[in-house]
Amino acid sequence: MSKRKERSGQRLNRELLDRAREQAQGMEAEIAEEEKSSSAPVKVSAQPRTSSTRSTAARLRARNHETRKSKMSGDDVAYLLANPTKVVTEEELHAQYGFVLADLGSMGILAAASFAILLVLAFILPK
Repeated sequence: MSKRKERSGQRLNRELLDRAREQAQGMEAEIAEEEKSSSAPVKVSAQPRTSSTRSTAARLRARNHETRKSKMSGDDVAYLLANPTKVVTEEELHAQYGFVLADLGSMGILAAASFAILLVLAFILPK
């Protein structure tokens, strides 16, 4: 019985390997196709797509390629940093993120208590 399981496992592994190879070949073809059609106009369909035919890796590669194309120059970044579009006051930050200080305080108390317990145990247990 264990031999059958091993054989079926080997068959399953071969099937997975074959399927992975097919997907890798398909991804390479999709990438080459996308590079060729990157200058072509984008078609807009009337019905939304419910599932994607492209793999996640291909979508990520395409998105990374697009972001590399649209990177801002250093002058643009410096201008945006010098001229922020929204000014946030310290009071607004305290109102929105006041819970963070309370959480940090409780975590500090918990860490100090745990450390104190460890020190007490270190002195008590060796005796």
